[in-house]
Amino acid sequence: MNRHSGNPALPRRYFLRTAAAALAVPGWSRMAVAQPSAWATAPRAPKPAKLVFTSWKWGNRYEFILPRFERDWGVPVDAQLSPPGPQQFDKPYALFAAGEQLDVVTELLTDRAGMLAVGMLQPVTRMPGIEEYVKDFHDFTRDSLVVKGEVWGLPYFVETWVPLYYEDKLSRAGFTRPFTSWEELVDQALKAKRDRVSEYPLLWPAGVGTEQLPGCWFGLTWNMGGAVFEPDGRAALGPGSPARRALEWWRRTFVEWKISDPRSLELRFIPALKVFHTGDYLYHLISREYYLSFANDKAQSPIAGRVRAAGLPGGRVIGAGHGYALSTASRSPEWAWILLQTVGGRDKNGQFTFPNYQLEHFMIGSGYRSVMTPQNYAEKTAKWVPKGNVEVILANYRQATSILKVVPVMLEKWYRTWIDEVNVEVQKCLRGEQSADAACDRLTAAVEAAKRKA
Repeated sequence: MNRHSGNPALPRRYFLRTAAAALAVPGWSRMAVAQPSAWATAPRAPKPAKLVFTSWKWGNRYEFILPRFERDWGVPVDAQLSPPGPQQFDKPYALFAAGEQLDVVTELLTDRAGMLAVGMLQPVTRMPGIEEYVKDFHDFTRDSLVVKGEVWGLPYFVETWVPLYYEDKLSRAGFTRPFTSWEELVDQALKAKRDRVSEYPLLWPAGVGTEQLPGCWFGLTWNMGGAVFEPDGRAALGPGSPARRALEWWRRTFVEWKISDPRSLELRFIPALKVFHTGDYLYHLISREYYLSFANDKAQSPIAGRVRAAGLPGGRVIGAGHGYALSTASRSPEWAWILLQTVGGRDKNGQFTFPNYQLEHFMIGSGYRSVMTPQNYAEKTAKWVPKGNVEVILANYRQATSILKVVPVMLEKWYRTWIDEVNVEVQKCLRGEQSADAACDRLTAAVEAAKRKA
């Protein structure tokens, strides 16, 4: 792998001429001469005939950025875009299994384990300029993308797992602010139910999936003071554990208090959000702050303009950093790194063009502090984020802990098998078919079973 820090093809006289010109400019006599940057320096490796990029279709974002890369660098990009949803990773797996060229892959943190298991991904730790990117990461972005000393790509987007609430419904129930403790949430929901403001005040994205139902439980567990696994990989699900308490509390919202809509167990992210748009609920939790771009879009939501993001009690929220990664099937890693930077970092002009574009057009949070400044964030998201809500959202970014701290085994080969069991056992618990203790006992045993299958 080429570790060039500049462009060795540029002759020494170029640097001497540049230095002389700089010294001739008033005020520049003591300034260091800037070296060509990693994102603006062509690799020494021959240009490939093409680069292959995989992701999923979401608006025209790649129609915006990939032609810019082709114009800047003269390398065509073969964009293999899948529909978003459960099949969105089929394309990279198919290309990799067939031994085809695959250069830059879009990967969700919760799905990285599968890609690592088949050997699809390689770290970018030794690529030029990586240190500067990592220094600009949010803490939870760094802890999501830098694992065991290796950097597994640049940010595609980052998110915090927090509540959304419908302020009109909350007001109609007699409350002026969102809950600040779980006891208060139950009190608010029970009052709203008793007063017939809402039959089920709480809606969850608790359908079966790698992120949906498991993520809700993980977020509750972390906020209630614990993790799902110990740092050494042992399950933290024993008697009296925060994970058990969180699951028991969650079960009671469905079975005992009947304040959580049973339909939650059938709804993944976007379907749950569409149900929330009916205006029948006080809270949609645990969700993602960027879903305000749907909830407050007049073309998609009847309650647009009146949905806000909140924090969680004590500020213990989960954050996740998803990435653009370099594939081991790349035929030209040096040029693939330039493409990866264009979509996940800076373009040839040194600007965070694509991170800013995604923030402005889709409210997709950036993994970089320098993009997520209060002024820039407020300007880019003004059409979706109600007045005063920017401070709440950015506070969540500052406080967020990477999900890899809560579930440190997420990148192990056996994790996906275990998550299948989580979906089964936790849903049975929330339907009242078994206790939280029984579910956690079964999930503890399922860890060893999953390891044997890996």
